[in-house]
Amino acid sequence: MRILISNDDGYQALGIVALHGALKDIADVEVVAPEHNNSAKSNALTLNAPLYVHRAANGFRYVNGTPADCVHIALTGLLDYRPDLIVSGINNGANMGDDTIYSGTVGAAMEGYLFGIPAVAFSQTQKGWAHLDGAAAMARQIVQKLIAGTLPKSGEHPWLLNVNVPNRPIQALTEIKVCRLGRRHAAESVITQVSPRGETMYWIGSAGAAKDDADGTDFHATALGQVSVTPLKVDLCDHASLSPWVSRVGALLLLGNSLRTALAGDGYRFPGAGALAAGGGNGLVGEGGEAEAPVKLTASEILRALSVPASVRDPFTPRQKHELEPELAPEPDQVDRVRLSAIWTQNNMTLVLINERICQPGDEIGRIKIDVAGQDGVWVTHWKGRDFINLGEEFVLNTPVGHRAVTGQNQKAL
Repeated sequence: MRILISNDDGYQALGIVALHGALKDIADVEVVAPEHNNSAKSNALTLNAPLYVHRAANGFRYVNGTPADCVHIALTGLLDYRPDLIVSGINNGANMGDDTIYSGTVGAAMEGYLFGIPAVAFSQTQKGWAHLDGAAAMARQIVQKLIAGTLPKSGEHPWLLNVNVPNRPIQALTEIKVCRLGRRHAAESVITQVSPRGETMYWIGSAGAAKDDADGTDFHATALGQVSVTPLKVDLCDHASLSPWVSRVGALLLLGNSLRTALAGDGYRFPGAGALAAGGGNGLVGEGGEAEAPVKLTASEILRALSVPASVRDPFTPRQKHELEPELAPEPDQVDRVRLSAIWTQNNMTLVLINERICQPGDEIGRIKIDVAGQDGVWVTHWKGRDFINLGEEFVLNTPVGHRAVTGQNQKAL
């Protein structure tokens, strides 16, 4: 069994010395660690400066780089073997919740994980190294258990663990809790000072206090004196948001295609695009129909000329709740107003843009339900019956006075 040890506090830190001492008689152990403290360096690699490796009197090798540099160099050329396990730590302070994003201790372990090697990061919950021997003994116990039964076999996916150990004697560390990451509040404000040359200096403020420390989190477990163990992963993709973003990007692609079609004069899918292609006072075509010199317009200006809602021109523009939910309009004149702006197909699904929202058949806008969407419009059902809304048409349902459809400047009572 071969173990590679690293950290972010530097090769001379008490934590890595204690960790090496705890593991050296249960495996072949190699230490490759940063020359200096590299806390909060995360997964950073040094790309614009040479890196050097030196050996200390105690046999540790140290690198003038980041924790990830150390593991990367070790695995890609420094060592003539592939370690069975990467162990990082013991860190001088907690790495819980959001800390794991910034942590160099976790970053060193994660670098090994990215190379397909199982890895574990150890931290004490409080700074100062109190009861470090207890943390080292706990690290030894956990590593022994990992070696005995959970190391992945050839072809199996590796794992990445984050362990936080309360600063207590080993006799008081009686329970290990597998838990999720908590969350912190935003970091404290930066600290400013004036340098001897009169320049303003900025120091990053302290990490925020725990925001989510509910039962089941690492914050909660360690507060109870338990050793927290959290499995980590590297996949940052928000899988739950993939489908909504498919719809949003589909709408934006449709806008781009409509824009190109309108400018080429070949027809349009959005109301108002014809005016842009024909002139409409935008400077692209003269009053007599003759082309004028090209006018440079921003994308937002062009989309505005196409009568595209602001929320689609910029999907991140904040919108008021009543703009998204017409059913919340003020009483007593409760009005359901829907405007059909676009129709397109995405992944064999027909989507429509109504009131700046991307919808599909079955959705409800206020008291109006979308039944069927076709190429030129949608059928809707409401309290008074069923109607067809054409592309570009605005449909208004007003309880006190009945309902009507508005198309362009013509209003047709139903």
